Amino acid sequence: MYILECSDGSYYTGSTIDLDLRLKQHEAGEGANHTKKHLPVQLRYYEEFERIDLAFYREKQIQGWNRKKKEALILGFQEKLNELAECKNESHYKNKVTSTPLSHQTQLNRMNNNLAKQSVDSILINSQYVTNALTVAERSRSHIIVISNPTPVTNEASLINKLFDEGLAIFHLRKPESSAQELVLLLQEINPIYYSKIALHSHHYLAKSFGINRLHFNEVSRKQLIEDALETYESEGVILSTSIHSTDDYNQLSDKFDYAFLSPVFDSISKPNYQAQLFDLSLINKKSKIKLIALGGINETNCSKAFEMGFDGIALLGSVWQNNDGITNFKKISQICANEKAEFRR
Repeated sequence: MYILECSDGSYYTGSTIDLDLRLKQHEAGEGANHTKKHLPVQLRYYEEFERIDLAFYREKQIQGWNRKKKEALILGFQEKLNELAECKNESHYKNKVTSTPLSHQTQLNRMNNNLAKQSVDSILINSQYVTNALTVAERSRSHIIVISNPTPVTNEASLINKLFDEGLAIFHLRKPESSAQELVLLLQEINPIYYSKIALHSHHYLAKSFGINRLHFNEVSRKQLIEDALETYESEGVILSTSIHSTDDYNQLSDKFDYAFLSPVFDSISKPNYQAQLFDLSLINKKSKIKLIALGGINETNCSKAFEMGFDGIALLGSVWQNNDGITNFKKISQICANEKAEFRR
């Protein structure tokens, strides 16, 4: 967690896994919107944590402090922090800062309590969301998406890096049973240059610290979103995706979504009893700009058919992770799709 002083005297609080790199990004005008507008910036304070989620929680805590309290922290006047707190009630959580930093476990407990009371939406609605979006040229080639295996895989990070090295444009990190810490450990092993190409399915609050600007919402979480939250995501440059199971679902989607997975298009490879459904794509709203991605049972024998059916792109899961050589299989499918000259437009 770090605090910068901007050219106009304002303070910016952020968190990162690589402070030196993040400072260079801020100095180059590639950081948050606020620092871009108030260069140059100067590092005034930082704290180190063993876990990225704790650093993020500390960032959100300090962002809620007034200017004098931030200055007391920067100058090392720990004894003045309570005096400068907005709330004078000693039981208030902001006043429980002492000369000894809170233990990581205490911070984690508080973070978990807060997260239990808040939706993912409110956690991410802030003006410093990192936006390292793909270029237009990259998006135009992004007609193939790979979704992670839901459970851990041996040498998983290495395989993910190889997929990116082979030209994968978008990777969906879907680990429904994994904790935030487990996701952090996996992400830390993935080459950081690929973070902007990763979409998180869960623990969305981790996205900002990793420079991830893609979020995926399943059907349940999508229905909990309000339009204001979607508009905020859009204004922050966050690319949103979701999962649907009918053309009716597609026609009811907010136009704030960039693309949607429709499944199952073919008999699932990863779910033996998950059989294909017949989707009449003539029923979809032709005016919608939301790209429709085929999911379920996609392999080298039917990937071309998905485009013939009218899909904008395909998503691979079982053909990569339940194959003895998933990388080679990905390359085969990529070549077939390239020959089809399919476009996945932003």
